[in-house]
Amino acid sequence: MSNLRRWLSSFDGYYAIDHIAPPSFADSVMVPTGTCVTVACELALTSPEEECGPLEIDPHRYSALLKESMQAVGPSNPPETEILVRCQDGFSSAGVEADSYTTVECNDGTWSPLMINCQQDCGEFSSLEPVAAYTIEGSGVHHAATRSISCAEGYSTGAAVSPTQSESRCVDGVWSPTDLICYADCDAFVGGAPLDVSRLALTKGTQRLMTEPQHHGTRLKLRCREEVLYLFQGMRGASMEFVCTDGRWNISDEERSNVGILKCKKACPPIREALALSEEKGYRILNDEEEKWNFHGTQRSVTCRDTFSPDVVAGTNMTIDIITCAEGSWIGRHIHCRAKCPEYEPPDHDAYLVTSHIPASEVYKPKKGRLVSHGTMRRVECRPHRNKEHHSMGYFAANASHLPENPHTGEYFGVVQCLGGTWTALPIRCEKVCPTSIEAFLFDRCVAVHTSVGPLDTGEPCYQAARGNHKDKRECGIKQCESRSPYRILRTIAQRDESTEKLVPPDKQRSALMARKPGDVHLVVCDEKSGYAPVYPNDDGFLSGHTASHDSLVAKVQCEDGH
Repeated sequence: MSNLRRWLSSFDGYYAIDHIAPPSFADSVMVPTGTCVTVACELALTSPEEECGPLEIDPHRYSALLKESMQAVGPSNPPETEILVRCQDGFSSAGVEADSYTTVECNDGTWSPLMINCQQDCGEFSSLEPVAAYTIEGSGVHHAATRSISCAEGYSTGAAVSPTQSESRCVDGVWSPTDLICYADCDAFVGGAPLDVSRLALTKGTQRLMTEPQHHGTRLKLRCREEVLYLFQGMRGASMEFVCTDGRWNISDEERSNVGILKCKKACPPIREALALSEEKGYRILNDEEEKWNFHGTQRSVTCRDTFSPDVVAGTNMTIDIITCAEGSWIGRHIHCRAKCPEYEPPDHDAYLVTSHIPASEVYKPKKGRLVSHGTMRRVECRPHRNKEHHSMGYFAANASHLPENPHTGEYFGVVQCLGGTWTALPIRCEKVCPTSIEAFLFDRCVAVHTSVGPLDTGEPCYQAARGNHKDKRECGIKQCESRSPYRILRTIAQRDESTEKLVPPDKQRSALMARKPGDVHLVVCDEKSGYAPVYPNDDGFLSGHTASHDSLVAKVQCEDGH
């Protein structure tokens, strides 16, 4: 049989063994060894197989070599020719390792099927923007390579119906597009909105939605917290929807053109209670509580009741004040109402003269029932009345050196002021001028000395007269005092004010003797030259006379309220 095969091969493959059928045992004949048998063989008439032409492949994608010679494939290939085929560099076939070969064989003029499909490889997978938004897994750039794409932490697709993952595949040199779009999540509304969220609440849902990060597309409908007096632009029930858009909270497009940003301002409590503007304290609100809510920006007009007036001392003299609600507090208050005072009444109209002082517009009018404003001042002076013997016989200020002087009269004056319904204490005390001079006073004291003589005064000229009737004693005393007096004025301390200078007599030397205004002082001693000395109590309690050799006592004689 092997010989037959060698013979057939000599015909370059034009003949082939079609079938081999050994003879059956029934037909077989046992031939002894050495016996010759004649066999007639007939030439097989089998048709030869056809050659294959060139392998029809894209030379840019495929590389082909003859398996036996590793040479290039020719245009004509005998039957059973085997060719090794692989993908060119930059190309690959799905499921086939790179640089691996597959075999095709020529079968009766037809190449066996090519088991690889070389497609172009892809370039590096391009990053998606923004890079931080995506997580990409996978490797390789060959045909059929894949990339698994998902949103990174802090990013999401934002909608429940959107895919949460996507895949991109290399297809003949091109990466297939991905429909996954990742958006940045928004920070918690508490810290991510241009609003004071402590003033806001959700119209529905839990506050957790405001305090935790939210995905792109999340919508929050917010309102002002009216339960704690936060309101929007004088309106109740105002709300606004915000949407998370790629990491930022924005007003939804549906509401953007309708209202401004939802800025909640705190309303103010009732102004009467907040600022203690009660009627009892003298306040009247002109537009009192026209609206139930005192919205931010609300204004109230405040004035004083008729029996009260603005405090010009501590506040303002405006009659109407405008007070504004600003973020829960009333601001701009200037007016402070204080009770008015009845017109000032001096202790004694004969002794005191009251005139206007400050303000000049508050003219003094001693009318019963008249009220003057808080802060009004009145000037109070003493009434000099009339002159007698070149000396005013009226009332003058006592102990008043600390008080101002009237530039026109030279007299001291005091000021009283109305403060909250009460006049301040009168700082000036008016006393009567003493009706007589110090000389007349000492003359009377001299007469009293002579008319009060007793048994111990035997040396007194009027002692004998004292035994007679009182008239005789007095006449004696007057006669004695006209010649000499037991008293001598040591010094006069008088008020040298302009008023005193105007009231002294033309005889300037006697001006000291005319000092008899309240507070004027005369220092008086016993006139030793006339033989008089003070009387001291002795050890046994009896009065005894003393000579001029003893030290003198000084008496202070002062005019006090006409005495």
